[in-house]
Parts: sequence; structure tokens; C-alpha cells
Amino acid sequence: MMRANRIRFDRVVKCSSAFGAKRCFGMKRWVDGPAVRPVLGDDEIKRGISGANEYLMQMCTAHLTGDSKWLGVSDRKDLEQGLANVMLEYRATGRAAPPPDCSPIFKELLAQTSTALPLDGLPATTTDLTDSQIGYIMDEMRGFPDEIGGDFADLSAEVKANFHVAICGSGVCGLSVALRCQRAGIPYTVFERDTSLGGTWHQNRYPGVRCDTPSITYTFASDPNPNWKYYFAHGAEVKEYIDRMAAQNGITPNVQLETTVQSATYDENAGMWDVKYQTKDGSVSSMRANVYVAAVGQLTIPKIPPIPGQDVFEGQACHTARYIQGLDFTGKNVAVVGTG
Repeated sequence: MMRANRIRFDRVVKCSSAFGAKRCFGMKRWVDGPAVRPVLGDDEIKRGISGANEYLMQMCTAHLTGDSKWLGVSDRKDLEQGLANVMLEYRATGRAAPPPDCSPIFKELLAQTSTALPLDGLPATTTDLTDSQIGYIMDEMRGFPDEIGGDFADLSAEVKANFHVAICGSGVCGLSVALRCQRAGIPYTVFERDTSLGGTWHQNRYPGVRCDTPSITYTFASDPNPNWKYYFAHGAEVKEYIDRMAAQNGITPNVQLETTVQSATYDENAGMWDVKYQTKDGSVSSMRANVYVAAVGQLTIPKIPPIPGQDVFEGQACHTARYIQGLDFTGKNVAVVGTG
């Protein structure tokens, strides 16, 4: 997500037929159904708002009311009371939230994203949002069109039961495919050679590792996380989110850890993949799959350049992707190779 202070609103994406019946939105639950669940009591709503981020309360209240005046309200009590009132009204009427780019104050909501984030060292920005950037933001919120992959409701249970997807890698991409299979009821197996899922977020655990994508966009559209602690989340928090998402969606039991895919060969005559893999105990097995997905990533295998003298270096040395946990720098001269 890009933040902006001055925006070319003549280029802003209009509310269009993209909100038609052929779209399966990540935000569908909010724009098609009640924005506030009817089972929530008054006290629950007020407790949920108490102590909330002021910036988020401004945005939510302005969006739900369609009144940009809330973007300038700074008094916490006024914000909490205002948001509570509008949420109670939405609950009572069963109203759905307006799609953001159909809001009469969409321009003001976008402009508000320029707000400085001092905790993350980010000043107010002055960069214009382009069409592609706005489109990216909205696509993340909408989800994906059915023609790319819906719920496959037209397939019988028997057809699904006799179909299997093999996924190599349990990073974000691999888990995204697994999530689609899980929700469509299509059998699948995720092969992961490491001791835990998460891909790069499991392997890269060096001090200060963080996501370079804004946290709010580094989430699955179907599983938003309103509790990110930072605009750019620390690696451990991203890993926690991935683990939680996989567990809550029933993906974890389908992940075979410490299992290395040795080969994947396509059988032209049978129209099937023969996936050969080795488990922790060294035994080798194979699986027949209708689909094989290579989601091996590119940030998990260290590439260490040849450095004269490294073979005789007597100190500790490691790559960031294989960081030695608990490494103590006290009283030592430390050399860092690379400025990435």
C-alpha cells in the first residue's frame, strides 16, 4: 500500500461493475452482509473500541458515516463515542458497509493515508497514488474473481475426493494455494523440508528482520489482521500470523514437515504427476497428484560468495538466513558483508 498526501483524483478508480455477481471479495462479508454482527452486545462493542488506535477510529467512523469531519476529530472520547454510536446503528439496522471506492468520501479516505507514523519513523508523505497503486489496494480488499478460482461448487464431492494437489513449500505462496484447496474441499498435501511452516519467515530470524511491505497489505484478504503492532511488522509477528492463519483454516494437519521433494515428474499418458519425496528418517516415497505446485520461494537458500580466507577464519560466521540464535557480540569485532 502506498501512502499519499497529494492525489490525482481524476485518475481514481471509479465504483464499477467489478462489484458484480462474478466477483468473490475478501471484503464480501462486510459489503454484502451486516457490517456489525447482530450477536454483539452494547458492552462488547464498546470494549472493543476502548483503547483503539485513534487513526483507525477516525478512518472507520468517517467511512461508515460517509462524513469526512471525523478525519479531523482528535479527542479520544469523542472518537470512541462516535464510532460506538455508528456501530450500534449498523447493528440495529443490519446495514452493510459501503465498498471503499464507492464511498462519497473515498478521496478524503485516501488522502488520510498520508498521516505520519512516528513509531515507524515515517513522516507524512507527498507521493501521488497512481492508478495501478490504487487498483492494487482495492484488489487486495476485494479478493479474487471467481474465474480465477472460486469455491468449485459445480464439482461433485466424488470428483473432488479423487483429485489431489501436491504443494512444494509452505511459505506464503504455498499456503495461499493450500487455503484455496481447503475452502474448495479439494484434497492436498504441502511438503515442507524445514521444521516449521512459514518459508522465509521461519528461516530468517536475524535481529531486526521486518517485512518491507505494509503489514495491512501483507495479509490474506480472507484473513485480515487488525492487530498488527507496526506499519512494517517484525518477522516474528509475521510468522505468528502465518501460523495462526494456517491453524485456524485447518491447513496445518496437511503439512508434512521435514520432508524434501526430490523430484516431480509429469506422466503424459496418465495426466498425473509423480512426486518423489524423502522424510526425516531417510525413507523415500512417492505420491500421485493431479496438480503439482512449486512454491519453493527465493529467499530461503543462502548464497555465500567465495571470500579469501574464509576457510581459515576461526570465529563464528553465519548467513542471515541461517542466523545463529543467541549469538553474543560482546567484546568482539564484527564484520558485516553486504548492505542489503
